[in-house]
Order: sequence, then structure tokens, then C-alpha cells
Amino acid sequence: MHEFYALYQDDGERALPPIEVIADPTGGFVLADGWHRLTALRALGVARVQAVVVSISAGSDPVAAAFLYAVARSAVSAKPLTRAEKQAAVLRLIEIRPGVSDREIGRLAGVDHKTVGRLREWGISPPPDPQRSRTAPSPELAARKLLEAFERIREARGLGLADWWRGGDRTGHRLADALLDLYGGEAVERAQLCISWLEAASAVIEAAEAAE
Repeated sequence: MHEFYALYQDDGERALPPIEVIADPTGGFVLADGWHRLTALRALGVARVQAVVVSISAGSDPVAAAFLYAVARSAVSAKPLTRAEKQAAVLRLIEIRPGVSDREIGRLAGVDHKTVGRLREWGISPPPDPQRSRTAPSPELAARKLLEAFERIREARGLGLADWWRGGDRTGHRLADALLDLYGGEAVERAQLCISWLEAASAVIEAAEAAE
């Protein structure tokens, strides 16, 4: 999203292709392709966004049609879906189009038809990954590992503490991209959750120091 924001900021609202929408019976529209573009434009304060209305068959559910269109577009996008997102898309396609072949669903989602077949056999969700079913680390160990990962990033980038907290490189932008890739529309809430953890940690440390 940050790359799109910068493009629109530098080259104007026509820097990227229009978003694509599908009309619904209420007179509104369902977004079919262009979530990152729309988010970037809104962040810039653009009130009216250029859009192309995608035609669908009469009587089709606009929400389902938008989902199918978005999945098909993601298979050829410069920013394709992650493996987990593709699996979720395949399961949803199997649910809303049970009569469609594995090959057709695989073509829409950009996966092999054998993958679709396995997911169809599994039903609601794939079996747990044996690598992830091992004993989870304690909350204390997980918190420590998170901070150690940040420290390794800082050392690898050769940043001093002042540079790090001022955002001396583009780590913040990369974290934003990672949050968007993983959580989509919930990226801001996830980022705010991380902020709240750090704020709570600061408050606990300050209280401990004041009590000494």
C-alpha cells in the first residue's frame, strides 16, 4: 500500500489503473479488484475514485461474483496471494461452486488441481502442519524471541538506537507491507495491537524504576 501511496502522491490520481467494482441491487458497489489502490487513495484524502464497473451475469450474487473475480485477478497479480490465502480462497470456491472441477478452481486460484483435490478431501480446513503442532513456546519465551528478532534486524542494518527509533531506514514501511500481506483490512488493528503491547511494557518498566 505504501508504494501505491507514493505513486499517487508523486504522479496524481491516474498513476495506477482504476479500481474495479460490481454493482449490487441496492445501488451500491462491491469492490472486486483494487483494495490497496483504494486504501492508498483514501489515505491521501481522495473523495471520488475512478472505477470500472465489471459486468456479471443477470441474477448473479454480486458478492460471490466479486470474490471470484478478485481470486482470478490475484492469480496474475504482481502481488499474488500467500499460500494460506490461496488455500482459504480454494476452500471458499469449493463452498460456493461445489460442481466446478478441481482444474477450474485451480486455474482461478492459481494453484495445482491436485492441491484443490486435497483441500476438497479435507473439507473445511487442511490438516494441521506437523511442524506447527509441536509444543508452542511459553508467552514469556515468545515475547523474548520477538524482541531478539527486532534486535537482530537493527544490528544487521547497522543502525544506532537513535536511528532505529526515528525510523532511520524503511523497516517501518516493510513492516506495513508485511502486515497488509498477512492481515489485509485488519492490518491497522494488528499494528495498533503491537503498539499497545510496547506501551504497556514501557508503563510497567517506568513504574518499576519509579518504585526503586
